[in-house]
Amino acid sequence: MLEATSLFTRRRAYATLPLVSRVVVDILALHERVVVTRRTMEKVELGIHGGDAVALDEEYREMMERLRELVRELDLVGVDIEDFEAGLVTFPMVDRQGDAVYAWLPGKPEEIVKIKRDRLCELLKKGTR
Repeated sequence: MLEATSLFTRRRAYATLPLVSRVVVDILALHERVVVTRRTMEKVELGIHGGDAVALDEEYREMMERLRELVRELDLVGVDIEDFEAGLVTFPMVDRQGDAVYAWLPGKPEEIVKIKRDRLCELLKKGTR
């Protein structure tokens, strides 16, 4: 496991990307399953679906615990997941104004960008088209 420090250089962000990308791929797949399971649970509660509420609840709890473990893995590296659907992660960095981060989206393996924190939504819109 990589030792996390509080700030990243671009080089260090790229160095962590192989691990970060594997964890994010797992998060994306698990998040999708969590969403589907939660929707099924809601349908069961409304009587629209005939599933086993107890089994669904247990499955949901297990998936949420695994999701928390994956997020902790990212925390240990020192990166933050900003969006569970798109997989946007940020790497804290040294910035004179203190409001920029390095950011990466799955599907863009060689593209870690420096971006101001208040523009992350724009990156998400652009990256998920």
